[in-house]
Amino acid sequence: MTEVRGFNDSQKEEYFRKRFCWDANLGNRIISHIKTKRSLNIMCQIPVFCWITAMVLGEMLTNDCKEIPKTISEMYTHFVLIQTNLKNQKYHNSNETDARRIKESDKEIILKLAKLAFEHLKKSNLIFYEKDLIECGLDINVASVKSGLCTEIFKQEDGLYCEKVYCFVHFTIQEYFAALYLLYCYTTDNLCVLESFLHKGFVEEDLEEGSAALFGDNGDHSDASQSDESGESLESTIEENSTLEEEPEEHSESFNDDEAEEVSGSESSELVLHEKPSFHVLLKSALLNALQSVNGHLDLMLRFLLGLSLDSNQRLLQDLLSETESYADSVEETKFYIKEQLRLHNSPERSINLVYCLAEINDNTLTEEVEAYLRSGNRGGTKLSPAKCTTLATVLMSREILDEFDLKKFNTCEEGRKRLIPLIKYCRNAL
Repeated sequence: MTEVRGFNDSQKEEYFRKRFCWDANLGNRIISHIKTKRSLNIMCQIPVFCWITAMVLGEMLTNDCKEIPKTISEMYTHFVLIQTNLKNQKYHNSNETDARRIKESDKEIILKLAKLAFEHLKKSNLIFYEKDLIECGLDINVASVKSGLCTEIFKQEDGLYCEKVYCFVHFTIQEYFAALYLLYCYTTDNLCVLESFLHKGFVEEDLEEGSAALFGDNGDHSDASQSDESGESLESTIEENSTLEEEPEEHSESFNDDEAEEVSGSESSELVLHEKPSFHVLLKSALLNALQSVNGHLDLMLRFLLGLSLDSNQRLLQDLLSETESYADSVEETKFYIKEQLRLHNSPERSINLVYCLAEINDNTLTEEVEAYLRSGNRGGTKLSPAKCTTLATVLMSREILDEFDLKKFNTCEEGRKRLIPLIKYCRNAL
């Protein structure tokens, strides 16, 4: 039995052609752009994401913008900025043409929405009540009618509930705002929020490295040469173990669904911060929190947080964040950590999200290697590592439904075959 979620490729194209029926060339340009970006193409299976994409790319291509969104974090950031600008034009007769310019009043509303999203995403809440909005300082009328964002991303339901309820139109928008709030709390040194989210072990490691550097430890603590327990550099370890023949290893920091706990587990609850740690501690904590999730409710928040850490999004959000800085070194270090996690025994679904995370920070090396493997036609002769099997699954899932999928055709270990199981939902006949 084939499971098809949302739009298939032909339905995606039909949506954009109908949306831009007045300008066939614009519709075709949007379709072409999406096809060249795998993460956008996969997300367009979600109708709401097609709507967001049409709004953003339609606006940007019409105005001949040169930097078109290539990742989902860039797409959602532009969406928030464009929606805010459209609201000001509609309700306040604004003539502002640069959507990046955010007024203080708009900043306040966006950050309150972001707080609401974060606090309730931690508890897997997708529905909010009036008291929840009030607790975050949101005016009900402004939030549900006039904010520009809320009129589009909130809905009210009166039928099944005794009181009005509110929810984001799609959970992806809530996860974006949650990531935005976490980034804002880091830039503004909101230690209380960070304490509830960070992993104590990572913080202690960071403090030890900082102390060693302060007192002249000769050890090299740079991103590119961080050492593992065997004394080898993390970078060389990743390179050595990212070959097609790599085997998975057990690791104390690997989590599967059976070991999942609440995001704010006992380790995080005991944490007391006196100053904020390095940014890579936040990224690694977000990664492990996502791996611990039973239902994957933090997967997209992790991808958004990684994407928002890039300079391209930092520039877009300069009016919203109190301060912006380059997190390139932390992103690079986290990139190695993601690849290390791909080697471990995580669930197929969480592993797939790790590949998407790499794409969000513009690391497509694994994907390029798998595409070369597919082009070679030597599927039986080359042994695929579990990490490559996960990447293979993401590549094939972005294409049309497979007529047939035979696990036995791929030379891999038991863990590798486990990583390919999600592909069964994307084929008509599995062998």
